[in-house]
Amino acid sequence: MNIFSIDLKDPTVSTIVRKCYPNYNGRKPVTIEESNSFIPRNYWDGGTKYDYVAYHLISGETIPINNLCSNPFKQEAHTEVSIPENVCVVSHGWFCGKETGIIIMINSANMNKLLPQTKEIELTDDEKYVLSLAGLKSNYKKEQLQRYGINDQKYQEIKESLYNKRLMKQNGAVTIEGQNLRRTLHLY
Repeated sequence: MNIFSIDLKDPTVSTIVRKCYPNYNGRKPVTIEESNSFIPRNYWDGGTKYDYVAYHLISGETIPINNLCSNPFKQEAHTEVSIPENVCVVSHGWFCGKETGIIIMINSANMNKLLPQTKEIELTDDEKYVLSLAGLKSNYKKEQLQRYGINDQKYQEIKESLYNKRLMKQNGAVTIEGQNLRRTLHLY
């Protein structure tokens, strides 16, 4: 299963989200998840709840998901539903009253329709290693860099290189493109 993040500013993703959830005003990146089936659990479960709307990629129409899934005591609520070709399922979640963002589940045959066109980026082994360490606590990250033989000066140079490639922000945070590259290169 492949998972990617896409900025809500992407026109295709924005259209899908606005059509399925017209009142959505979140700013988090949208998660695109390759999945040929899912189990709709649109009921409160341990402080978490998801709403689901299916979207037809060709016609642009929204398709209601079966409301029998909203009662956890019915067998239908635990039935796996397949995602047909040219349809994606848009999920909006909450956890303990806080919005958790949008997840778009899409059939593997249609995955490329939602992914942005990316150019091939060449990374050195040092750049891959620094990108894989992003998000760690500073003391632990420093220890790992020393083990790998990267001093502070070299780390700043690598960070600058990743910044120029738009994979890392100047403060060391990973961009959406960097997150997607980490997933495809299995750098986490």
